[in-house]
Amino acid sequence: MLLFAHVHHNQPLIQYIADIEQASIAVKKLVSESEVGLDIETTGLDPILDKIRLVQIATPLNTYVIDMYHVPISVLNPVLTGGPIKVIHNAKFDAGFLYVVSEGVMVEPIFDTMITDQVLHHRGYARSLKDLSKEYLDIDLDKEKQTSDWGAEHLSETQIQYAGQDAHVLLPLKHILEEKAVELQIIEVVNLENRLVPAICWMERSGVNL
Repeated sequence: MLLFAHVHHNQPLIQYIADIEQASIAVKKLVSESEVGLDIETTGLDPILDKIRLVQIATPLNTYVIDMYHVPISVLNPVLTGGPIKVIHNAKFDAGFLYVVSEGVMVEPIFDTMITDQVLHHRGYARSLKDLSKEYLDIDLDKEKQTSDWGAEHLSETQIQYAGQDAHVLLPLKHILEEKAVELQIIEVVNLENRLVPAICWMERSGVNL
């Protein structure tokens, strides 16, 4: 099943995929990208007890919303490991969840917009994707569907649009954050923090709380 929809900013094409063959075709296209936005929707917050429902992967022009109730996680491995930089907000959660579900596949390389924003502003606390999108992109993300039923047998078009929109803003957000890091001459610090994310994910999933 394919569903085409649009979000409001730059009108990216959102392609809903619930078919292994279509997912494989999308992955072959995605592995050649230099960077992609990556987000997931889950049925809960515990990777041991809960499931990943959607994996959203965005390029500058397209966003693929892949239904993991119909596509094995192994189909996505070529783009999750190596290949393009995965731009994620709160990557420790997403990468940690994917690590558990995939039984040991670690997402890398990673650029975490949440951590980068913290480094830029010397914040001891993290800000939401909604806050960053508003400040840096002047985009108001609608988070109404964040707590909707992601375990439902059939997802609504509104849920799919919501999921795609979250992934779509990540690439433009990365570019702005990187520009600011260069201006502040702390790009090496930002790069180091982002390289540490997979190691921290692995440590936490192995039982070391950080």
